[in-house]
Amino acid sequence: MPWRDLNSTGYQEPSTGPFSVDGKLAADCLQSIPFDARKGTQFVDEFRKFVEWQSTLDVLKNPPSEYLSPATDILGGLDQTQAQAAQSSYDSQTLLYIPLPFFDRPEPGVCLEGRTSSPANIRRRNDAQLLSQGVDNVSAVVTINDRLAVDVLEEFASSQSFQDPDARYRQLFYCPGREVTGNDARGAFAAPSLWPEWTQYEIQFANGTSIQTDIVASLASTFGVFDYTTGRSLLEDKCLVSMSPTNTSSPTPSPSPSPSATATPSPHPPCTPSP
Repeated sequence: MPWRDLNSTGYQEPSTGPFSVDGKLAADCLQSIPFDARKGTQFVDEFRKFVEWQSTLDVLKNPPSEYLSPATDILGGLDQTQAQAAQSSYDSQTLLYIPLPFFDRPEPGVCLEGRTSSPANIRRRNDAQLLSQGVDNVSAVVTINDRLAVDVLEEFASSQSFQDPDARYRQLFYCPGREVTGNDARGAFAAPSLWPEWTQYEIQFANGTSIQTDIVASLASTFGVFDYTTGRSLLEDKCLVSMSPTNTSSPTPSPSPSPSATATPSPHPPCTPSP
């Protein structure tokens, strides 16, 4: 049983530093969370209310010919998700929500740098630093899990949030300037993400050598004690909202003057990683 194996690792105990376990074990535990069709369909209903504020829904569904990304019918996708939820087509609540813990690649050297999608420009961050110091025999990354590195990265980039394909691709690579905006400088390939369905990454270089790095799951520092023994107990405690009874006798506070709020987009300057 995955929960028994998870608890035997001591994962539930608070620690002074980050604590991680095998990613496949964590994924199995999350996917054991039971699915509730009624709550699943209600979730999509409520989520749609936020999505409908998006002003580009129509143009994303039918983009102009010069648009560089595939058309995306967001509301249609939600309809499909809701229909599958109503039919209990999901084996786990996790497969509907897909938000739960982050999966990480602990080896810092997995962080990549590159200027373009050319294989010759894809290197581990540490190797790229050697190259900038004048070391010539720095080998480029050729394959990831026996697939061309460019293909893996372009597939990974397609899940990033930027509209422009080049921006999505650059988001994968190390960029120290992101720290200014509070983002992860390692880039999306190395930063915590969703379960990739792989237990590890094997990265092979042009000189024939390779490294392996395991995919692990780490507990958010704000999560608290993790003492759950079943998927249902985790669902009920962390995923379901408890409705407190309304106290109708409570007085309504008078509004106090406050400065008007102005929405300001977070700056995100373009960043071109150095080789």
